[in-house]
Amino acid sequence: MTVKANANTTRLWSFDKPLKKVATHVKAKVAGLYCINGENLIESPEKNKAEDFTTFLRRIREANPEKRIAVVLDNSRTQHHAKKVKKKAEKLNISLIYLPPYSPDLNPIENI
Repeated sequence: MTVKANANTTRLWSFDKPLKKVATHVKAKVAGLYCINGENLIESPEKNKAEDFTTFLRRIREANPEKRIAVVLDNSRTQHHAKKVKKKAEKLNISLIYLPPYSPDLNPIENI
């Protein structure tokens, strides 16, 4: 998932001094996990690669050693569909549930 840091400077309420320059073209990659039990995990990987995502899966398992884990994934082909990711998830006993393309309405994290 990519988050853009563009501000709407047309209308702005502020009690401090207004910003004179707004950073543009800034992107951040965020991997987020919203858990049913209310505990959340958010990371900002340096790169959007399979290795980063397998590390994320390992941290999920470490935080929940005895629990059943199912991860709902969007259609990010860069990491989620890599064979390395699927093998690591299977080894960690994590179920990966893939959403169809262009379906944010099916992604539970979009409601947050």
